[in-house]
Amino acid sequence: MPDRKGTYSIEEIKYGFEKFLKENGHYPTSPEIDLCIYLPSSKQMQRNFGGVTKVREKIGLLDTNLGVGKFRTIIAYEANKKGFDSERKLEKILVSHFGEPFVHIEKPISTLNKRRFDFFIYAKKSNFGVDVYYPSTKKDNQKNINIKINNYINTTEQIYFVLANDSTPQFILDEIMETKMKLLPRNVKLVTVGNFIQLVK
Repeated sequence: MPDRKGTYSIEEIKYGFEKFLKENGHYPTSPEIDLCIYLPSSKQMQRNFGGVTKVREKIGLLDTNLGVGKFRTIIAYEANKKGFDSERKLEKILVSHFGEPFVHIEKPISTLNKRRFDFFIYAKKSNFGVDVYYPSTKKDNQKNINIKINNYINTTEQIYFVLANDSTPQFILDEIMETKMKLLPRNVKLVTVGNFIQLVK
């Protein structure tokens, strides 16, 4: 497969769509295409083939608009379910590494509001908070980050925003942060779940 800057044929895009289907259980929406490293961006599809809908028609998909109606509802439901499942898996890893008494679930961020850490860890060297999320689209990802920044604006502990979507690599998160108008505070890091697990270990 060519890199994202190269020229893709319809056959190569079809291969990428089928690969995404096997990995995620559905064909990619336009925002998911922009997050996928083995597909051209939606802008490239617009420029070369007349748009994502046209590409779906060319590769033989019956449903060509997956970003509205029942498809959008299904994707949002799956994202919420995967987010919950990811939290439970991460909880087991944290408890296994630090011990159950040192892993606090839904600890209040402060006494001034009702917002909570997903996990707060009392570690030997330093304490830190964890906020796990699973956005269904790149746009949702950026929106979630902005909301989370406001939630933790007055905290001083190290905080990790952990993206539980395994199909999004770290460099995509780094690119998002480089182009954001609202920068992350110094005590906050945006990481993939894989990178976070390595940090914990």
